[in-house]
Amino acid sequence: MPISPGVRFGPYEIAETIGSGGMGEVYRARDIELGRDVAIKVLPASVSTDAMLVARFEQEAKTLAALNHPNIAHIYGLARSDGTTGIVMELVGGATALERLAEGPLPVQEALSVAVQIADALVAAHERGIVHRDLKPANIKLRSDGAAKVLDFGIAKALDPRLLPGPGAAAVTAPAETQAGTVLGTAAYMSPEQAKGNPVDRRTDIWAFGCVLYEMLTGKAAFAGEDLASTLARVLEAHPDLSALPSGVSPAVRRTLELCFEKDAGKRIADMRDVKLALAGKFATGAVERTVRQRALPIAAAVAAAALLAGAASWLLKPAAPAERRPVTRLSYTLPSTIGFGPPVASLLDIAPAGDFFAFNGADGLYVRRMEDAEARRVPGTDGGLEVVISPDGRELAYVRVAPELVKTSINGGAPVVLAKLNSFPTGVSWEPDGTLFYGQPDGIWRVSQDGGTPEHVVKIDNGALAYGPQLLPGGEWVLFTLATGPNRWNEADIVVQSLRSGERRKLRSGGFDARYLPSGQITYVFQNTLFASAFDVKTLKLDDERVSLVDGIQTATTGGGGGSAFYAVSSNGTLIFVPQAVAAPWPRKRLVWVDRAGNAAPLPAPPDNYTLARISPDGARIALVVGSSLPPSDPPGHLYVFDLKTENLTQLTSNRRPDDGPVWSRDGKRIFYRGYPEDGSGGGSGAVYAISADGGMRELLATSDQSATPLPWSISPDGNTLLLVDAVSISDINVGSLAITKENKVQPLLDLDEQITEASLAPNGQWLLYGRFPDVSSSDLQVDIRPFPDVKQQRRSVGPGTNPVFSADGSEIFVFDGAGLSAAPVQYSPVRVGDPKKLFRGEYWYGVGGANGSLGRAWDVDPKNDRFLMITLPEKGSGDDAEARSEIDVVVNWSEELREKLRVHRDTR
Repeated sequence: MPISPGVRFGPYEIAETIGSGGMGEVYRARDIELGRDVAIKVLPASVSTDAMLVARFEQEAKTLAALNHPNIAHIYGLARSDGTTGIVMELVGGATALERLAEGPLPVQEALSVAVQIADALVAAHERGIVHRDLKPANIKLRSDGAAKVLDFGIAKALDPRLLPGPGAAAVTAPAETQAGTVLGTAAYMSPEQAKGNPVDRRTDIWAFGCVLYEMLTGKAAFAGEDLASTLARVLEAHPDLSALPSGVSPAVRRTLELCFEKDAGKRIADMRDVKLALAGKFATGAVERTVRQRALPIAAAVAAAALLAGAASWLLKPAAPAERRPVTRLSYTLPSTIGFGPPVASLLDIAPAGDFFAFNGADGLYVRRMEDAEARRVPGTDGGLEVVISPDGRELAYVRVAPELVKTSINGGAPVVLAKLNSFPTGVSWEPDGTLFYGQPDGIWRVSQDGGTPEHVVKIDNGALAYGPQLLPGGEWVLFTLATGPNRWNEADIVVQSLRSGERRKLRSGGFDARYLPSGQITYVFQNTLFASAFDVKTLKLDDERVSLVDGIQTATTGGGGGSAFYAVSSNGTLIFVPQAVAAPWPRKRLVWVDRAGNAAPLPAPPDNYTLARISPDGARIALVVGSSLPPSDPPGHLYVFDLKTENLTQLTSNRRPDDGPVWSRDGKRIFYRGYPEDGSGGGSGAVYAISADGGMRELLATSDQSATPLPWSISPDGNTLLLVDAVSISDINVGSLAITKENKVQPLLDLDEQITEASLAPNGQWLLYGRFPDVSSSDLQVDIRPFPDVKQQRRSVGPGTNPVFSADGSEIFVFDGAGLSAAPVQYSPVRVGDPKKLFRGEYWYGVGGANGSLGRAWDVDPKNDRFLMITLPEKGSGDDAEARSEIDVVVNWSEELREKLRVHRDTR
């Protein structure tokens, strides 16, 4: 029964009916508490009275509420009234695409603009494992400013009884709109697998996207029939009439529709990012296409097959007459879901100079894949390795450990050998034929011998700049690298060379990064995810003005202030490997759980994500979360979220291009203090302290630090007026600072020792300072100390071994991570006395972030009632929807032949 205007529905007041359908009635309503208009979709009575359906719907709604994208109508939560359940959504103005299509087809450019926005929305949802399942013009709002919003994400799944256990679960049903005797809505946009009642995935959305795009361009539904039977028959058997497309539609758009309308889901284009590339013409006839995509087929076997077909037979042991041109062969290696890529924050891969194998960063260490093997092999002892490079002789790997330090090991594994201690994660590493390794640091470029020794600072740069990807050019005098400044630093960077003898620097090109010199006489680099090349004379250092586009869609490490790395490598004999942009590895999913003192765990109803740090509000009602990482930096960068334990809504607070982390609640729970970075790139790599309302809004700059690259808020004083912060000059000089919140001030040094100190926590009485202490970031000698406050110069007292210390809310206990789990030590005051720590629970959780053993940050938190702990689980292995995500390395054998041909054709047409 419709709800009348003025009736209260939970905390909302119904204003008017604005729509209806098989998924329920939709009303405009007023949020009495927040003073805003919302849309409420009230579920049909058949759903509201089915406890199992309601339970499933509620679980799905919690996942859907995590979607936060400008082209997706946001879901705020659930509301209930008199046994009826409704989903509360953003109220989006404008007409639906269906209403616009009643007037005829959209102009081509408008239709394509809307299509790109729909594609962006689907990409964002698919990355979180959410499939729309009911994409159609009626679920797309077109605002007057040209923006498009997709409605009803995932609701079809939430209400689908086939997904419930019990009798009849596998029965094929049709949504209520698809009744006989009408021009069908939903059924006309079903994929063939959906029409057959088979399981569906993101490829169903891609089919529906093609249907919507076709209809916007032609004004006609691609598969609509006169009734349910004829419509489903057209979906399963017929093909849309592409001749009905307007004359202004490009071949690329026609090709995109063909790829979307493949009836066999296995042949259909499989990723919305690929759809966007197709719309841009990247897969048009004549473009470079992959000719072989077999995971199990060893690459060497495929190369041999290609050589046989070309008549070269170069794999035979007997000498063969050289062919005029070696065959170019394309292959693809899909990583097993149990491996996946490691953090995409630096170069993920390298290829041996001889081209016989490549190495890459897996989620649990480094892997080597020989061309003749079907699978990759893990290199023992390389857990947590980043920025892998292969030695010139192909016998060793160099990589970066989180300390950070540059190490090397045999490709067969073994004890790593430390080559250099680093001040920061390097911005590019190269291993040169002369036996030296070059690597970038915040102050420029350094060089160290492959046998170790004292590193040498060979290139100095200005403060605020970054040097990435050093490579020694033939002759041993000049170094090629990328020099970047500014907020959009990498695509606007300079490719330069600098003399190691005189210090002279020459700019070769502006606009591009991660430049490599190839022995065939070119420099390659990446600009906006496309690989380019220009001819280069290594003797005169002259780079040709003309550039040639080689490969579209190269994945890069876009990590806010970091990055600079494009995921490609070229062997000396001309084999190219790269990670396609459309199939970059997803970040790991973790879950939030409550764990009591005995170790019993209970999950929170928050969607799984890449949680790295959690903080409970003073009243215990909300949780501030960091999704993503700053050390090492993640892609996308870390952002702040708030999870409401009552409404079970997860809300994103920040979405900056650079990472945000270190949330600390104000004492009244209304604001969150955190570390962020200026969006305009000012301050170089230095962060600053910001504040933001816990309900969202604009951030407020509070303070910067004269010495600190990372002023990281960590705790707040009992009166709420002083923040304690990690005040680090560098990763090897970590101290504690303070900030008076009520004053315009900079972060002030508080405690500076010869040892590293972090994780400062004040007792509830404000008189004692608790902190972690360790000799250096690679040390396992972790201690917890306590000192008087504010006179911190008085003698310290040892609490005992451990890290991640924090006081309980009432000050009666100190909790620490003891290396295997949590321990608690009782505290008495007047005089202060800390008892012996007692073990609480053990378990594999995400205890700490950054540094050895997570020593640079406590990831967990204590409930104010002191009876349970908020923990983050370890990353899940590939499962569920995440198992569909591809982690892929593409290989182009004899790519140098293609490179030379493209350069020749470009010269001939100039």
